[in-house]
Amino acid sequence: MKVSILSILLVLTISVKAQDLLTLDDAFKIALENNLDIKIEEENYQKALNEYTRGNAGYLPDISLSANYDNNLENTDAVYDFGVAGDESQEGGSSSGAEESAGNTSIGGDGLSSESYQVSVSMSYTLFEGFAKRYRYKQLEGYSEMGANQLQNQIENSLIQVATAYFEIARQQAALSLSKEKVEISKERVERTRLNEQFGNSTNLAYLQSLAYLNTDSIDYRSSKVSLVNAKRNLNFLLGRSSDIEFNVESTLLLQTKLSKDSLLQNALTNNAYIKLSQEQLKIIKLDYSIAKSAYLPTLSMSSSYRHLNQENEQSLIVSQENSGLYSGLTLSLPIFTGGRRKNNIQSAKININKQEFTVDKTKGEIEKELLNTYEQYEFATSQLEIEKKNLKLYEDSFNKANNDFVNGIVNSTEVRESQNNLINAKNRVYNLTYNVKLYELILQQLAGELVKPFKN
Repeated sequence: MKVSILSILLVLTISVKAQDLLTLDDAFKIALENNLDIKIEEENYQKALNEYTRGNAGYLPDISLSANYDNNLENTDAVYDFGVAGDESQEGGSSSGAEESAGNTSIGGDGLSSESYQVSVSMSYTLFEGFAKRYRYKQLEGYSEMGANQLQNQIENSLIQVATAYFEIARQQAALSLSKEKVEISKERVERTRLNEQFGNSTNLAYLQSLAYLNTDSIDYRSSKVSLVNAKRNLNFLLGRSSDIEFNVESTLLLQTKLSKDSLLQNALTNNAYIKLSQEQLKIIKLDYSIAKSAYLPTLSMSSSYRHLNQENEQSLIVSQENSGLYSGLTLSLPIFTGGRRKNNIQSAKININKQEFTVDKTKGEIEKELLNTYEQYEFATSQLEIEKKNLKLYEDSFNKANNDFVNGIVNSTEVRESQNNLINAKNRVYNLTYNVKLYELILQQLAGELVKPFKN
């Protein structure tokens, strides 16, 4: 089963070893092979395909082979009357004592045996049952299509989870890099305030403040390392691999050109997995209605068998008997009254059709609403990102000036610290907005059914 993933262009901006680098495209490919949720849904899909056969729809006959063997050992005393009786009254009176009539035969004895065996091959087949077989076969096809849509839906959801976890690692990598930068700057400030205090250019308070800032930054740095390790562990789980595999991810993303809202909406109504799933369910429910109506038509079935029978019986006048032959028959049945069940089944099927039609409309509305909401967030995040990029340049200039003024003794460490925090926060906002925009792009592609190609049987 092949899945085509939309190309995602990424640019490496941090220094990492090539063998440690995990791109988002690589993460998607690994997830398609190893993700457990996808594997489970693949098995469900294979099960639906396995059940999609003409035999399960009733198009094929049932054939069975049976054999039977009996052996009995009994004590028997039997008299057989063949209808030829002797004179019961004779001249001189009746006889005294029980005597056999001239037309009777007595058979009996101890340890008389009888045995028989039978072998038969039988076939039964329903020739016609109101087109129900045709409808059942179409239903099985519908279930296989539902399985394909459910698999597509699970793959899309899993890829979005992978992308979210991937971007979280990128965030944490950036946060760790910024935290390390803050620590280095704080170390320089501690050294500078120490020298200034030593030469009498500043008070001990400035030195203590810079030392406290360094301690705070060191704690933030260690916290960022823990968050990064946890984020990598989460992604490794989604990729279905060992949690201790070490890797790095790319930090800067090349965003796509602006997506078209109208095109996304049009594709969503055609390709969205949830909409296709609800529409396929509607087809199956309509077939339930057709099956319910077929119960008013007659059923014609046939049966055929070949039997061979052999009997041997010491207790019978027929000591040995052997029969074999081919037997066939047709049965035509038409239910006249079933307690109203057929009518109720048709009414229930109509109700289910109406419910599912409402469900299809509701699903379309929910997807449209979700797509429009996501698109609004995508547009807002895109415009906000452009503004934050401009602000970042201003914060960089502000920090450079404050740092120079601090070296020259014009501003104190608190003002430099504030300028530094503003710069770090601006960088974080740019990173976060970039990852959010990219994630919104993927979610919009998922809602439009463009994240993976539709699966075919």
